[in-house]
Amino acid sequence: MDFKIGDRIIGLAEYDGINLTDLKGTVLSTDLFDVMCCLVEFDIPISGHSGRGIGKDGHCWWVTKECITLLAPTESEHNINKVLLRSQKLWNKSNYVVKKQQQLTPT
Repeated sequence: MDFKIGDRIIGLAEYDGINLTDLKGTVLSTDLFDVMCCLVEFDIPISGHSGRGIGKDGHCWWVTKECITLLAPTESEHNINKVLLRSQKLWNKSNYVVKKQQQLTPT
């Protein structure tokens, strides 16, 4: 299964000595080592790490995709994700405009 940044997941099994069963979290990254791993920030502390500062300290762990599955979004989670995606697109659009203006401005 392919996961995307921001996907809500639930743990299915133990991984690397940590019981992830029924723990909920959010995918923060999918690009370390290979396409078989995801960095997940779990909703509760798991004695993990911060994912090099990306997530909350103690809540993050790199896990194989076989240990997690997508969580069916509740309506509120779905709405929150839409808002986050919208704000990210707006930021990206404004950032692009600023970069274009800088390229056009003579130095």
